[in-house]
Amino acid sequence: MTHRGVWYGVLAALVFGASLVVNKVGLLRQDLDPLAYTVLTTAVAGILSLPLVIRRFPAIRACSRRCHLNVLFLGVTASGISYILLFWGQSLTAATNAGFLLSLTAFFTILFAALLLGERIRRRQLPAIAVLAAGLYLLLVGAQALRVNTGDLILLATAALWGLTNAVSRFPMRELAGHLVASARLVIGAVFLLGVLLARDPGALAAAGRGEPWFLVSGLLMWATVVFLYKAIEEAGASIASIVVVTFPVVSTLGSVLFLHEGLSVERLLGGGLILFGVYWFLTRQSCSPSGV
Repeated sequence: MTHRGVWYGVLAALVFGASLVVNKVGLLRQDLDPLAYTVLTTAVAGILSLPLVIRRFPAIRACSRRCHLNVLFLGVTASGISYILLFWGQSLTAATNAGFLLSLTAFFTILFAALLLGERIRRRQLPAIAVLAAGLYLLLVGAQALRVNTGDLILLATAALWGLTNAVSRFPMRELAGHLVASARLVIGAVFLLGVLLARDPGALAAAGRGEPWFLVSGLLMWATVVFLYKAIEEAGASIASIVVVTFPVVSTLGSVLFLHEGLSVERLLGGGLILFGVYWFLTRQSCSPSGV
């Protein structure tokens, strides 16, 4: 683990948490359905990534066939299929369920990092993970029971897919820098999603020019989130990066309270505190390298 990797994770959590607030505002103020808004956001992130991909294209072309396949997989799944599943799942379940289920990405990342990368969580870190999970549930769901439906299962699959791609991203990073892998992923994802949307509804983007272009801000934040996330994974390992980044609900909740005037209950306040304490406890019990040895 490196301190720089942890700070990249903190930056990813701050930016991603802020993006959730911006996305809420953008969807309210623009005449776009959530899928079209997501595609435009991804397209902006892809455009921002394109100069680096063009400049470093010789390095991308020179990497192995396995590296190419891994980057293609990340683009199609992490920045493509996962957003389609996200759009589908969110339309079938409550927002509280969605927030909690997507936060499970961190735990899926730990699982896949152990299976694919050999990263191991130490036994003394398990209580910290339990505290973190309890905090996420309190902050995002509250004291009531979580009632599972079809949408929840789709979102669970989305979290699992993100966890898998977080772990897989370490493979191309053996040949390419983390920020370059992130940029290539975003470009591929943008092309993939634009193709899907235009095949589904060629006129879906006609409303993009009407209203306030919040998708531009969302795209900038998406680009920054993925770049910081992949730098955190490169520097600290997938497991540690995912644990740090899962603090994003604290940021999005604070932003919602300050800018969207949402309420802050005792449960949410307690949940946020448990999340921060759980992450701090986990990191203070971490003494292994990113490879887990």
